[in-house]
Amino acid sequence: MNKRLQSYGGNVAVWIVAVVTIAIGIIAVTGQDLDYIRNGKPKIVAVIVPEVGARTENEISLVNGFSLALSEDMKTDIVVEYIPVSCNAQSAGVAIEQFLTEYQPEVFISFACPEVNRTVSALASERALPLVITNKDSFALESEYSFNVLPHRDELVSFMGTVLHHEGIKKLGILTFSESEFRNKYMPVLRDTFEVASSSISFITSLEEIASASSTLEELIASSEVDALLVADTNSSLLDEISTLDPLPRLFFFHDGISSAAINDFGESLKGAYVLSHTYGSFSFGERYRLAYDTEPDVYASYGYDTFRLVGDAVRGGVVKGTSTVVLLENTHYFGASGEILFTDTQSRTALFDVSVINDGALVRLPQAEQESFREYTVSTSSVSVIPAEEETEDE
Repeated sequence: MNKRLQSYGGNVAVWIVAVVTIAIGIIAVTGQDLDYIRNGKPKIVAVIVPEVGARTENEISLVNGFSLALSEDMKTDIVVEYIPVSCNAQSAGVAIEQFLTEYQPEVFISFACPEVNRTVSALASERALPLVITNKDSFALESEYSFNVLPHRDELVSFMGTVLHHEGIKKLGILTFSESEFRNKYMPVLRDTFEVASSSISFITSLEEIASASSTLEELIASSEVDALLVADTNSSLLDEISTLDPLPRLFFFHDGISSAAINDFGESLKGAYVLSHTYGSFSFGERYRLAYDTEPDVYASYGYDTFRLVGDAVRGGVVKGTSTVVLLENTHYFGASGEILFTDTQSRTALFDVSVINDGALVRLPQAEQESFREYTVSTSSVSVIPAEEETEDE
């Protein structure tokens, strides 16, 4: 595998690829096919990465997972070109336009922010080039050429409602930021699956809103008599406040709403909390990731790993079969580090989700029998209870 770092539009970054001496082929081909691929012109994969120093924890994991897959690939038929960018659509557009004057890539991969992804999507669509993204905020790209390796957030939120019912939660409080994506986009999805069978959402609020009402989180929980808290978005201040609660209500998190560092730092006070995550696939991936980076992989690392494997499969398959990369991505049925990957008609991913529990500062996946009980659980829709709309949206 050829790996090169380029700088376009004045952006400079350093890409570190872990060296792991494991040779794993992406697709099975005959000797004749392999000779044809290797003797032909290498295919270019353009990878858009956030600048070093400006990457979020999730983006670092994506990059690490991708790098691991890249280091394991020993073939020379694909050249990876990197385009480091800031989260600025205009400057990123200039960098990508400049790149396209020099190269003819088979596919774009983007680990960048949603604003940049929209720009890349437009440029890729003009040239009928596929774009593979790994961002939960980038589902509305409205392009037949864009594919998202992350499962749609609606599915995860819907599954959370089912898990809450499975656990017998009747009155739920939600903690988030006052102007959060969850509050603005996903509350209707949670209502559809949770606010049935005499279950209700008692409040959705933030620490700032509680303070402005001259109250405390502990007082709010006591007065509302909630069975559990869904912590949709977190930061250290919110976790500090939660850790002081006595008694501590049952806690539920989304995997992308609490970092592995936070789980480690607040592990004792969060013990027993449920965390919903994407279903992991390959356990050997975790072993190889720990060997390469001396840390536990999170779900985003598995997304990054599978992104390269998917794209490599499609690009190489296109050469062998004489089929476009777009068509092969559309028909992907792949099982990798992040589990089974299938794309819907809108190029978003369908996937299963797992339930883990926080124990001793780490996530522990519940046994398979319990996972199946969540997935097979059916909620009876005998009654509905909702909070008044103005209580949810007054600060939006």
